[in-house]
Amino acid sequence: MLGTILRNQVWRDEMRLWSDVIEKSPRIARGYVGLAGAYYKRGDYEKAIEISKQGLSSAKDSALTFYGNIGQFYLEHGRYDEAIEALSNALEKTNTPAEKAGAYYNIAAAYLAQSNSLTPNDSRVDASQLQERKEALLAQAEETLLKSLESDRSHLQAWDSYINVSVERGRQESLRAQLRERAQENPRNALYGLGKLAFQEGNYSEAVRYFQQAAKFFENQKVFYFNYAYALEETGDVEGAIDEYTRAIQVDPLFMQARYNLGQLYLGKGQDQRAIEHFSQILRFDANNMLVHLQLARIYIRSGQMAAARNHLNAVLSVSPGNPEATALWKQTL
Repeated sequence: MLGTILRNQVWRDEMRLWSDVIEKSPRIARGYVGLAGAYYKRGDYEKAIEISKQGLSSAKDSALTFYGNIGQFYLEHGRYDEAIEALSNALEKTNTPAEKAGAYYNIAAAYLAQSNSLTPNDSRVDASQLQERKEALLAQAEETLLKSLESDRSHLQAWDSYINVSVERGRQESLRAQLRERAQENPRNALYGLGKLAFQEGNYSEAVRYFQQAAKFFENQKVFYFNYAYALEETGDVEGAIDEYTRAIQVDPLFMQARYNLGQLYLGKGQDQRAIEHFSQILRFDANNMLVHLQLARIYIRSGQMAAARNHLNAVLSVSPGNPEATALWKQTL
């Protein structure tokens, strides 16, 4: 219970901080972005969208930022058409090739999220209609990713997603042949692409070989570091994986999946304190992450810190009453 109270206090302090910034500088984007982000971290996407729209009206010189954020909030909310509309508005506000590439990538990511949301259990459509809809969304995503790469061929996230889409559409062999032909012309994209194709096929040893060669082209690229780390982890090179995950979070301290994987690796090495540090960092930005709360509870139970374990289990049960894993772990704290 104490942990929940402290988290709520931190959130209220953050709300007061950003509300005060808005009051003092209502024409500046920073306060609206911060306040919307605070609501987003609490999972209150509607309020995050509302605050962002207020910012859009008040800080008109930051329309690109606000439309982009609104699109991401809609995306998290599962409101894909509204997300695509907002992200398309963001695209219209871009000025540089890099901004344009990023905007196209975000739209493509929304198409992919919408495609992934379609499941065989959807009773509204039959299997053939479902497949047709998924294929249409994948085609839209592919087209939009190509536009991103036309704007900035170095946009790694767009290139990475393009490879994923090619695999999902069954085009990996033709893409592999193209990449081998163009290896001299564009070694950066060819080496990464060949590595990612191997990665997608579960051939992690081959992926590591390509990523090793590509590493010199990808300084400060969190996506590259993450995929390289994952491939190293799968081949049993734990220390190498830790190094690459660490590079990923140095580029982006909010890269939560990289932090989680780091925590898991340290846990596997018996370095509980380092695991706790990374898991706790995740909770600073995603206070309701049940997976992390459960992992921390397990660590504290193992070390005999039952009160700390119960704090994390309370956090899970407040979001998911009766959660079987939390309930089973709770019994171990008694």
